[in-house]
Amino acid sequence: MNLLRMSKKTIGGLKRVLIWSVVILFSIEAVSFIILHGAHVVVYGRLRDYNYVFYDPYTVFQSRGGLRNTINPGPGPVQKKQTHVWLFGGSTMHGYTKHDERTIPSYLSAQLNSRTNGTHYVLKNFGEPAFNSLLEVKYFQKAMIEEEPKPDLVIFYDGANDSIFLSQYREPNGHYGMRRMKALIENYRDSFLGLLKPINAYYRSSFTKELWDKINQVLVPIRPDDTLLGDYLSELKMRYGYLARTCHAHNIDFVVVWQPIKWSQQCNKEHRVKDSVLEDIGKFTAMSHNYSLIYDRVTADLAPLPYFHDLSQAGCDGPDEFYQADGVHLTDEGRAAMADHLETKLKDYFY
Repeated sequence: MNLLRMSKKTIGGLKRVLIWSVVILFSIEAVSFIILHGAHVVVYGRLRDYNYVFYDPYTVFQSRGGLRNTINPGPGPVQKKQTHVWLFGGSTMHGYTKHDERTIPSYLSAQLNSRTNGTHYVLKNFGEPAFNSLLEVKYFQKAMIEEEPKPDLVIFYDGANDSIFLSQYREPNGHYGMRRMKALIENYRDSFLGLLKPINAYYRSSFTKELWDKINQVLVPIRPDDTLLGDYLSELKMRYGYLARTCHAHNIDFVVVWQPIKWSQQCNKEHRVKDSVLEDIGKFTAMSHNYSLIYDRVTADLAPLPYFHDLSQAGCDGPDEFYQADGVHLTDEGRAAMADHLETKLKDYFY
């Protein structure tokens, strides 16, 4: 009888441990969900951090809206030729605005087509929210297969998302949704839950793990001597080198523009960020450190390359309302100013 009581007591204790373990894990996941979506509301003004997307076999995913319209003023009577320009980037290039005429490509197109040099400039906006240089390479390949006519000039406008996802995932080839995508593909492997793939996939892509990635981005500093930076730079140069060679083979000019963001800005002039709480987060956490470290290494290592153009400090010469509250996306005035910077910096390619 004593042995039976002890067995029942042991089983009861194990059941309580199991129940409480499930409750604790569920609570951690629920709290992570609340923290993440609360942060999205504060930073982006909505529950989700990026737009709705769909699966695309070439680029992994794309926004449901597809290619964003660029306002290209029509050619005048004296214009004899067309120059086609493709612009790739993340949400800053895509345009964090509801107005097609207020994106960087539209502002730039208006400026270029105001010239009376006999050329009509046709710009295409391939900017995609959450895309970094890795996903843009895939998008470029897709465009070269599907789009006509082919471009005379290709511009990659990078920096922010490369820094964000390198800080989050601490992997040289990190990109938006990487953990969730790896979870779907690798959910059979390297785990005692391998036979229960839905549970394993959820575990690998849980809100708790996503919150940990965001903690990496904001609170955990990257060491200056971390081999991660060297590995990332090696991958980045190979990536851009491939694009440069491919464009050259097709008689296309190729340039990379490293974009400005508030958190890596080094000028003395202070630009007002609408939400001072976010500015304080950048100052008193590792976020500014991580972004600045990545920016400094990229701009130093890629500076000798003929296709690389550093505009990371362009915000210093911009209007006071250059950035939106998150310190990355630009206001209408900021996008117009960036179009001016691009025209000036790349004038040898345009004229």
